[in-house]
Amino acid sequence: MSSEKLSNSDKWVVLKSLFDKVGLVRQHLDSYNNFIEYEMQSIVYESGEVIPDIP
Repeated sequence: MSSEKLSNSDKWVVLKSLFDKVGLVRQHLDSYNNFIEYEMQSIVYESGEVIPDIP
């Protein structure tokens, strides 16, 4: 691995490439889906019973 630092211009090129390949919205959707599928369930396991407060 090189110890050279990326210039701001290089960082923008990398970021644009990432957005072109994966897309900005895809990252958000993947993160949300991961939370719903895995993280939320682990919160329920840790908290015990969850009773919704919906009238």
